[in-house]
Amino acid sequence: MSMLRSLIGLSSTLRARGTPRRNPDRQGRGKLISKQGNHQFYKGKRVRSVGRINSLGRFKVVDEKLPIYQVPDLEGFELKPYVAYDTPLVKTPPPKLPTQAEALAHYSKVLSSSS
Repeated sequence: MSMLRSLIGLSSTLRARGTPRRNPDRQGRGKLISKQGNHQFYKGKRVRSVGRINSLGRFKVVDEKLPIYQVPDLEGFELKPYVAYDTPLVKTPPPKLPTQAEALAHYSKVLSSSS
């Protein structure tokens, strides 16, 4: 049986229980980057396509694929979109967490009122 597997090549690609062996070139490198693939590998930037390539090889934008942004009316809005570099840092104290006894009392009150 092992001779038959070695002739087919299964022993080099399969481990126990049928799990595939890791590629030694990729072992311990993490994710595949664009420089590790061949010349046709294009990783992309996880951006949605807004069109398609037509039969002439040109990119055609499809209107249905364009994103639609809904911007609220900012008439009379006082805040500015950016913060100046010389704005002083405002430190706020961390929120006070309840003690275990306070939390148990609160949850027991909530549970008793709901039933």
